[in-house]
Amino acid sequence: MSQKPRTCLKKIGNVPKSENESCHLTIETLGNVMRELGFCPSTRELHDMLMVADPKTHASLNFETFCTMLQRAKRGMLLRDAFDEMDRNGDGCLSRGELCEGMENAFQDLPLDPFVVDAMMREADPDNSGFITFDRFIDLSLKYQTVDDEPDV
Repeated sequence: MSQKPRTCLKKIGNVPKSENESCHLTIETLGNVMRELGFCPSTRELHDMLMVADPKTHASLNFETFCTMLQRAKRGMLLRDAFDEMDRNGDGCLSRGELCEGMENAFQDLPLDPFVVDAMMREADPDNSGFITFDRFIDLSLKYQTVDDEPDV
């Protein structure tokens, strides 16, 4: 974990003194910190972050939880970029062909096994529509992600 999140919190004078101590964050303050880190969350997304971090008051957040949220946000942005790049026709879904092409581009050094693509389609397309939505793509990606794969914020 990089020091950038702690530095951003220190800039606004609202950093917890220890890893377990909580700090009070308003939606506005959280938004400023997130933008400083290169994210562009909507007000709704900020509210949802605080609601998940502190379901009772939606205002307290400890540093560890904040860093975990940043890791998830970063991972989500990377997955969104990958999905958008694969979605050649821009319809918001991946066909088998788009998934196959995306996998070939991502793993150029490895031979692509069509059975792997078929298995991914079966798992991420339970209704057999022939398409994978972004939500299903994230579920599939996160299911097979290891701790080592997590981005450093």
